[in-house]
Amino acid sequence: MLLTFLTASACSAPVFAVANYAKFATIPRKSSTTYGWANRFDGNVTGGLLLGLGMGLTGACPGTMVVQAAGGVRNAWTMLAGALLGGISYVKWSRSHPKQATRTCDPELSSSTAKGKDTSQRLLLGYEVIAILTIIAVNELAPRGQYPVHPVLGGILIGLAQAASVLVSRKPLGVSAAYEDVGNFFWALVKGERLPSAQNSVFLASMFAGAKVIMHLMLFTNKWLGFNILVPSKRLLAGIWGAAGRRLYHWTWY
Repeated sequence: MLLTFLTASACSAPVFAVANYAKFATIPRKSSTTYGWANRFDGNVTGGLLLGLGMGLTGACPGTMVVQAAGGVRNAWTMLAGALLGGISYVKWSRSHPKQATRTCDPELSSSTAKGKDTSQRLLLGYEVIAILTIIAVNELAPRGQYPVHPVLGGILIGLAQAASVLVSRKPLGVSAAYEDVGNFFWALVKGERLPSAQNSVFLASMFAGAKVIMHLMLFTNKWLGFNILVPSKRLLAGIWGAAGRRLYHWTWY
């Protein structure tokens, strides 16, 4: 999972940078989030730690566990239920702990940019070098498992999916916001309030349904037709489905 996550991130970052540089799409950087605990990044740091702990314990990210549940992976439903409970709990907690306003622009960064010293390209290059070195180290040092598709290849495919999404809809993929949507929907029902938008939740449900369909299709082709759908030509078809589906469902996920 770590290899896939790092590879996908390393592939996606240049896609977003090029899209922004060419003014083809506007993909904002993650802003600083603070709850007044330490500094203006305490929310980002805490969120990253919690996400890392969850991924380390389960071997799945917020999007992967949906596909695993659809495929019948052991304990995936328990992980998904935990994620939904986490979204519900977070919404309740966040209403009593609102985010504090932060500066949208760092004065030093603004000064450097004004003087023609934009460091974004160097930061991107540095991030790519660190990500690639980490991928190589993890691939060499971590225990090797048996899998039909190497995790690095899976990360590259995710990066290509991000590129296709930006190309056809000018927006990146992402599913994490759906868990917060579920939390908002739950508390609106409990309190009898007007129901919020469920667009991210619909995307989450659609992703689950698509994964479920492909799993049943794999079983059918193996049993009755004598071949596995996960051959290169079928992977190409799956990529076409993914890009077309993302274009049809053109809302923002994050």
